[in-house]
Amino acid sequence: MTKLFCYGTLLSPQTQLDVLGRILIGPVETLKEHVIVNDVNIDNEFFPRLKKYPNGIVFGHIYNLTEEEVKKLDEYETDAYYRIEIKTDLGTTVQVYWHDLENKKEF
Repeated sequence: MTKLFCYGTLLSPQTQLDVLGRILIGPVETLKEHVIVNDVNIDNEFFPRLKKYPNGIVFGHIYNLTEEEVKKLDEYETDAYYRIEIKTDLGTTVQVYWHDLENKKEF
């Protein structure tokens, strides 16, 4: 199982149903020194990403996902995002979808 920290579009029950065929349930955890910004432009539609920011805090949910579910989410997130490993404020090691504007690609 993969522990995934979700903070944006993947919190939507409709998105979860559309992509995975089920609604996810998981505990709330936080990432300090981060904020959410909506500046990932894909086909003129803007999507959220995490950005490091002093004194920021992001609330999200941790979901346990199968390898097959992670593959489906990778497809949904496109090449605009990649997964990195990070620790939540409670010390849980999770993966999170990350977009780096400094090294961005054209989509």
